[in-house]
Amino acid sequence: MLGLSLGLGLSSPVVSAAASPYGPELIINGNMSSSTGWTLDGDVPPVIAGGKMTTATAPDGAAGIQFPTMAAATFHTVITIDSITDGTVVVQVGSAGFGTTRTTAGTYTEDIAGDGADAAQITMVTDGTIVVDNFSVKQVL
Repeated sequence: MLGLSLGLGLSSPVVSAAASPYGPELIINGNMSSSTGWTLDGDVPPVIAGGKMTTATAPDGAAGIQFPTMAAATFHTVITIDSITDGTVVVQVGSAGFGTTRTTAGTYTEDIAGDGADAAQITMVTDGTIVVDNFSVKQVL
C-alpha cells in the first residue's frame, strides 16, 4: 500500500477595508427628505419639499442646521446644486469657515476649516431660483 499526502496550503486572502478619512455624517436630512432639524431664514426662506431645497427671489435666503459641537477642525462638505438661475450658493461651517461661492449647478466637494463648529449653513442669494438636492458634512479625521 502506498501512502500519499498532498498539502496544498491554500488559504483565503484577508482583505480589510481602508479606514475612512472622515467621521460620521453630521447633517440630519441632508438628502432634503424633510425640513426637520433645519432652520430656514431670510426675507424669502428656502422651502424643503419633494427631496429638494428651493429658494426663489431671495436676497438673503439661508438654511442652517445644528450638529454636535466640534473643536476647531476641518470639515468635508459635499453639496449638489441642481440649478441656479441668477444667484449664488455658499457653504459655511461654524462662524468663520466659508466655502467657495458657486454660481452654476453641479456637485461640489470642499474641505472647510471650522472654528469650534456646531452648525453648518447654506447661504443662497438669488433674483431667480436655486434648487439644492443633497448636502453632507463630515469631520476630517
